[in-house]
Amino acid sequence: MAVTIRQFEWGRDLWPAVDLVFKVWFADSKSALVGRLSACNFLVHYLRQGTTLKVACEGDNMLGIMSYDNKRDAKVLSRPWWVKAQAACLEYGCKALMYFLPNSAVPRLFNEKFFVNYQRMRALVSNPADPELLLLLVGESAQGKGVGRQMMADAEDDLRAQGFSSYYLLTDSSCNWFFYERMGMTKALDVAMNFGIPHVKGYEHYLNMYLRALIYTRML
Repeated sequence: MAVTIRQFEWGRDLWPAVDLVFKVWFADSKSALVGRLSACNFLVHYLRQGTTLKVACEGDNMLGIMSYDNKRDAKVLSRPWWVKAQAACLEYGCKALMYFLPNSAVPRLFNEKFFVNYQRMRALVSNPADPELLLLLVGESAQGKGVGRQMMADAEDDLRAQGFSSYYLLTDSSCNWFFYERMGMTKALDVAMNFGIPHVKGYEHYLNMYLRALIYTRML
């Protein structure tokens, strides 16, 4: 597989990336529209935090996407101003629509709980000034073919060149967390997550039964 890793381009890559996130994480939504809104909200949230955004491609086919924050440089989507405005409108516009569409209340609340859990995890990071790998996602057709490994190696090369000696990432047990252990990362935290939404009658998400929050670190 001839994989190219290049910088993310807002106008060219946004919607293929939304489609990729939808297929990997939100395709089981009761409503395809709500699933795509969830995917867009989730993706743009983490793109807006990134100081580096990259995609892995085979020709015109997007295989994966990555975002990381080195805590030093300006966010990629903070410039030019119209991209910053479009990104903010997309993130919050998707969330706003999920207040009104049928079958969207639980996905919206679940997304909110997800972000709250991850913010709590960040408070437990031992070296919070280190760079954070915010998002690493590989499409199902490309998984197991070395694409994720190649993307992580690219990020690590960048961080070494920038003078960093370590970085961290947050994940959970619904993701392919054992990939990070195969990459030689160290598990620094393993705690229960809470996805209970008690004010929604009859709601009990299956993830609330077992989901674990995980922090991984790596020396460069």
